[in-house]
Amino acid sequence: MKAKSSLKMPHHPPPDEPNVYVPTGYPGARAPHLDTKEPERSLLDLFGKDFTLLALSPNAPRQKWETSAQILGLPLVFLEFLDPNARQLYGADLVLIRPDHHIAWRGGFDANAENILAIAVGQRLGAEPKTVYPNMLLTS
Repeated sequence: MKAKSSLKMPHHPPPDEPNVYVPTGYPGARAPHLDTKEPERSLLDLFGKDFTLLALSPNAPRQKWETSAQILGLPLVFLEFLDPNARQLYGADLVLIRPDHHIAWRGGFDANAENILAIAVGQRLGAEPKTVYPNMLLTS
């Protein structure tokens, strides 16, 4: 069963079969594996232990996302992975990966980073930002 995400894209999810895994970039699904250029290393191995913003196209707005994460006190790893197969599989330029390696959100460079991150950690939109992880630092 796929984890639920409140940040879904407006199209149909892949079939949810208990014994069949369909690699997809659909929010709520487990992040799909892809090989990297390093031997015996998967894309999943590059994700951080907290939230990871996966940039699948060049010139991603890294600073905007890192600043928004810092405002929320949310540890965020920025990972640029410029592979056309990854971009096609995940279906977006940016993908927010949760600490459990499920996809929280995917979208384009024009997304409102602070709102996306606030929703991903269960904060109410428009509310005064709260520190999510007060004793953790933003990592990159």
